[in-house]
Amino acid sequence: MTWQPDSPLDAILLDAPCSSTGTIRRHPDILWTKSLDDIEALADLQFNFVEKAASMVKPGGRVVFSNCSLDPQEGEALYQRIIKSTLPVRASPITGEEAPGYDHALQDNGTLRSLPHKGPTGWARAEGGLDMGGDGFFVARFVRI
Repeated sequence: MTWQPDSPLDAILLDAPCSSTGTIRRHPDILWTKSLDDIEALADLQFNFVEKAASMVKPGGRVVFSNCSLDPQEGEALYQRIIKSTLPVRASPITGEEAPGYDHALQDNGTLRSLPHKGPTGWARAEGGLDMGGDGFFVARFVRI
C-alpha cells in the first residue's frame, strides 16, 4: 500500500488477499478458519487495494481484480461497491473471447465466477465423465477514468 511507481502504469493485476474459500476442494478446513468478521475485513482491505491500484494506473489504464474467494462480499458485492463508489474507475466487462473455456463462469455483468466443482471446458475429466474442477475464483476488470 505504500509503494508507488515512478510513472503511471498501463495495467495492474491485483490478486488480492482473501478468505481463500475458493480452495475448499483442496483445503476443506478453510470453512472453519474464517469468520464473518474476517470476510468483512478482507472485503474492506480489497476495496482499499483497488483504490490504491486505481491511483497507480494512467487514465484508460486497466485494473484486473481477482481473488480465490467464493463469498459474495469478496466478489459480486465488492464489485458493486466499487462501481457505485467515487473511485475513478468504471467497469470493463470481460468477454467470452478473452476467457476461452470459461463461458460457464462468465456472468452477465462481465465478471467471472468460477466454482471449485467446475473447471474450464476442456480440462481432463474423471472416470465417468465428471469434470475434475479447479479452484473457485472471482475476476473483475476496471478502467481508470
